[in-house]
Amino acid sequence: MRSALRHRPFAPLRPRVNDEIFPCATRTCMDDTIRTLVKVRRLALDGTDDGRRPWGLALSGGGIRSATFCLGLLKSLAARRQLLKFDLVSTVSGGGYIGATLGRLCGNAKSVDEVRDIERALGDVDRSRFGWWLRGNGRYLIPGGLRDTLFAAALYLRNLLGTHIEIAIAASLVGMALAACNLLLWDSVFRAVDLDRTQTVRQVVLWATQLPTLWFTAAGPFLASIVLACAYWSVRDRPSPSGMLAQVAMWVALAAGACWIGPKLVVHYSGPAWLAPAFVSFAACWVVALLWVLWRSRSRTAAEQRNELTDGLAAVLNTTLLIGLLGLLDRAAWWLAAESQEQRASYGAALLVVAAVLRAVLPMVLSQKRQAPGIGKSLLLALASLLGLVLAFCLAAWWIGVVYAAVLLPVFTPVGLDFSRGWVWLGTIAVIVGTYAIVTGRNFAFLNISSLHMFYKARIVRGYLGAANARRLGASPTDEVSGLEPPRVPVGEVDPHDDISQLRYAPHTFGGPVHLCNVCINQTHDTKQKLFNRDRKSQPMTIGPLGWMQAGGADWAQAHGDGALTLGAWTAISGAAFAPGLGRLTKRGIAALSVFAGLRLGYWWNSADAGIVQHGAVVQGSPILMKTRFMLLECFGAFPGSSSANWYLSDGGHFENTGAYALLRQEAALIVIADCGADPDYRFCDLEILIRRARIDLNAEITFMKPRPGADWTHLESFGSLNDLASPSSQACLALAQVRYASGATGQIVLVKPNVSAALPVDLVNFKAANPLFPQQPTTDQFFDEAQWESYFRLGAEIGARLEGVMLDRVALGAPGLFVPDDGQPNSMPVASASAAGNGDGAAAKDSAAAAAVGSMSRLQARVIKAGAVTATVGLGTAATFGVAAWQGIDSWRAQRSETERAENAAFKDLTERWARLRAGAASSEAPALLAAELLRTGDLLCREGGENFMAKFRLSVRIVDDAKQACAKEAVDQRTPACARLLDTGNGIDCLQPAQAPSCAPRYWARDYTGLTPSKQNCSGTLPEPWPAVVWLRDRIVGAPPVEVAAAPPQVQAGAPAPTQQGDAPPPSDPLATPAPTPPTPTSAAPASDVCSGTVVYIQTYGPAYRDKARTWREPWRALGASVPPMEDVLSTSRRAGRSPPVGHPEPSVVIRDEAQRACAQALVQTAASPTGQPWAIKLLPRNLKGTPGAIEVWLPRARDSYAA
Repeated sequence: MRSALRHRPFAPLRPRVNDEIFPCATRTCMDDTIRTLVKVRRLALDGTDDGRRPWGLALSGGGIRSATFCLGLLKSLAARRQLLKFDLVSTVSGGGYIGATLGRLCGNAKSVDEVRDIERALGDVDRSRFGWWLRGNGRYLIPGGLRDTLFAAALYLRNLLGTHIEIAIAASLVGMALAACNLLLWDSVFRAVDLDRTQTVRQVVLWATQLPTLWFTAAGPFLASIVLACAYWSVRDRPSPSGMLAQVAMWVALAAGACWIGPKLVVHYSGPAWLAPAFVSFAACWVVALLWVLWRSRSRTAAEQRNELTDGLAAVLNTTLLIGLLGLLDRAAWWLAAESQEQRASYGAALLVVAAVLRAVLPMVLSQKRQAPGIGKSLLLALASLLGLVLAFCLAAWWIGVVYAAVLLPVFTPVGLDFSRGWVWLGTIAVIVGTYAIVTGRNFAFLNISSLHMFYKARIVRGYLGAANARRLGASPTDEVSGLEPPRVPVGEVDPHDDISQLRYAPHTFGGPVHLCNVCINQTHDTKQKLFNRDRKSQPMTIGPLGWMQAGGADWAQAHGDGALTLGAWTAISGAAFAPGLGRLTKRGIAALSVFAGLRLGYWWNSADAGIVQHGAVVQGSPILMKTRFMLLECFGAFPGSSSANWYLSDGGHFENTGAYALLRQEAALIVIADCGADPDYRFCDLEILIRRARIDLNAEITFMKPRPGADWTHLESFGSLNDLASPSSQACLALAQVRYASGATGQIVLVKPNVSAALPVDLVNFKAANPLFPQQPTTDQFFDEAQWESYFRLGAEIGARLEGVMLDRVALGAPGLFVPDDGQPNSMPVASASAAGNGDGAAAKDSAAAAAVGSMSRLQARVIKAGAVTATVGLGTAATFGVAAWQGIDSWRAQRSETERAENAAFKDLTERWARLRAGAASSEAPALLAAELLRTGDLLCREGGENFMAKFRLSVRIVDDAKQACAKEAVDQRTPACARLLDTGNGIDCLQPAQAPSCAPRYWARDYTGLTPSKQNCSGTLPEPWPAVVWLRDRIVGAPPVEVAAAPPQVQAGAPAPTQQGDAPPPSDPLATPAPTPPTPTSAAPASDVCSGTVVYIQTYGPAYRDKARTWREPWRALGASVPPMEDVLSTSRRAGRSPPVGHPEPSVVIRDEAQRACAQALVQTAASPTGQPWAIKLLPRNLKGTPGAIEVWLPRARDSYAA
């Protein structure tokens, strides 16, 4: 025996030389380890080992349904003293529940007689104490009712929270890296491109700032791809170092020439400035490529070099795709971060709801993975996987958006952009999150503690292994007990004697069967690119007594230490059906859904801790962020398998569900399979997988048989072809198959398929009538009541009663002359009838007639068929009821929607009628008051706070509100009607009647809008910091680039016209303290100081294009005073785009200052600018109740008369 496994994944077990010389007829065809274990049990049980090939019992997966059916099957075998004839018991998933219980009972035995007593007690399990315990734990997951339900819910929510916290930590680490990239690039462009001091930017800047910042890092992979491509074309079968050095010299000379002639082409021949740098970069790529080839050619052949270069190019492509995905994630995260905190929280709540829905739906989807036919199954899994990937993207974007909200949003201040705030917050979060991730990154055990494995294991240990614990039961498990007076045993308490270390688990010591537990090693990739089966995405692993283990095609090895785990742990792992790793069905999206929904029953097992290390596996990986890395691997279904010491183990049925695979490897002479996997359509999918993998892996050919027509054997009526097992007109529940092993030996398989038959007890018939899916109910149902448990148990016992000893002995010998290969065609006449008729034996003929009558009977009795039809009718009626209710709900919503639209249209009609009565320049009348009253009524009714903006639905509504305010403003303040006064009141509480509010520095991607489509006041305009020396050259080139007019582009507003303050909705009204400015200066006037407006931002607000050209002439003189003058803003255009009313404005050209310290600058402004209307300039103080932008002065030009008709 070896102490370590040799990795030969899925290597077919070819016949050894010794097998060819000594065929299995004379020698046991078992692995040495299994032969030794079987020999021990035979010597203990019979006193001798005759060397015969073993009998094996395979208990398949299927949850509690399989466990309960298999218990009934074991009862019948034990009652006929056939159970101990089986040397091996191979279990998967639910079959392992009862298999482990049997092994635990036998392992506790102190003598052979006790083992035989266990067989007798199992044959009368209805009256044994351990049988009562198993029956009472039909709801083994929540045996204690509400208390256990709350316990399970609390545990699930705690583990789900822990899982999502780790996902959030991983997403935050990515988010901080992306935030740092954004801060760096945004700050660089912000310093290099001064929109407030220049009107021209390069077209490349306009194009580049529309892309995610991270995409610019793709320049590295792009250059690397050029180097790799150049190197590939430079490889020669017969390398010439001198020739390559000559090429290097050539490219260096060409690059030097480009550096010399490039500037001349730009200056004298209008050449593009980028041409010379691009050529130099290209030449540098060739130089690097040639030097790499020259260096590698010393130790690598040309073919090896080309392979390395192609592999490197694939890696570059993979990196580029990753950068592209991260760029999309970056933009999505920014979109979420820019939303309000309440909106962002609602998105997070929506993701939680989706996760809760997935928790309910995903198990049903996964439970149908074997039943859905071909394209239906593939489409269902593909859609589920796509949904999982989309949800993973959204969840990552949400968490990264939270990081962005904490790091990037503080950069935007009322004064302008302050990137230092972002770096401070990034450093703070990095210290907190990074410290947690690094310190706890070694806690690899968290992956299993935060899953459902511990809960699942505890329930199996108490509910099944506890049945063998005399201390828990209060007496010997084989003692008789009355169901009316059961013992008082606390199932909720932990008893260490329930479970046992796998190293001490030895059910075979005194004659019990050798228990083989099967699990699945998930493997979706191999970091060392070794060969493995990518279709299966899994390898088998078998766990035997005393810690013996076999993985893949390797030899048996004995584990040691805590890594050997316990019997309960392996039983729970073998039943981990709902997990991110699903073997051949593993998909990244479904894995993500499983993790997000908390369906994590799988187990991360460190094979190195148990001393089971496969050749070439990475034993000691980096401990840095180990927990986070493996959590992400599990989340996206990326399992390293044999290439790592850490294996992700799950349900053995993810590789092979019947459990017979391990018995075929031992070339068993007789295998009885309890095929209990969910198979409502009797497609025998699990059997299909067994046949295919036995042929590929073991060179074992399985051929199914059917009874020979005319054969005379009493037990033959229990058998049938696979079609008979599925047929509603057959009574067969058994099928026979012959196996031809690689060694040349043959074996027999008896397939036991759960199905009803005509001779079942009344309670089973009635249960079938009430539950049409019985005995193939969904695996998701793991909570059996008394009737359900008893029905599956009794059905297993009824079918198991057909497995009599004489029949099994004859089948093990091949049952010569009784069966023929199954050709898929029905038999022409019932078995035993032809021979009886030919012999003229009356009694035999009578028996044959009876058999023929039974064979023609339906499996379902008449009342069952009728109940099934009624159930179908009730089901259709229920569906129709829900359909009608849903339609009524939709129809009610549509009617309500139509009623709302009619009300809105009627209200808008009334508004337009009153608006039509206004007359421009007319004297005071009732029309303004009536229109104002109607606007107030409509706004209060149809656009309440938090509701939908009714006014924004109609383009004309903005003009109506604007005209109404203008008409009301013409009236004297003391003569205004209450309706007009209320309409002009900015605090009337009707938001849709107020001018739009916009922050002075609105958050946006790339920090600023470099296209000129955003009004300057919302574009974070202001005095810029000194640029970094590294980017000075970039600013110089941008300033001198071909002009692209920024201000000429039509303004675009996200939230409507900007307010002059953060609290006010309109510019301040005319102030009694307004100081008329002097007339424009004469040439003899004293010129203002050149720095009088230093550090001041001057915003110019206009109403339409009337004074735009005039205002543009003021920009340079005002900048000469030290002011920063962003492009002007048309408040009419921005308000109409936002669907809001524009500010009322000022009747004369006005300069609004924040405090008296700005008056000198305001006076200097009016001295250097002629009034566009001929009216004198007015300098006004901002009212104290309004908070303006620090360092800002607002210049408001009056509204031209022709703008009212615009």
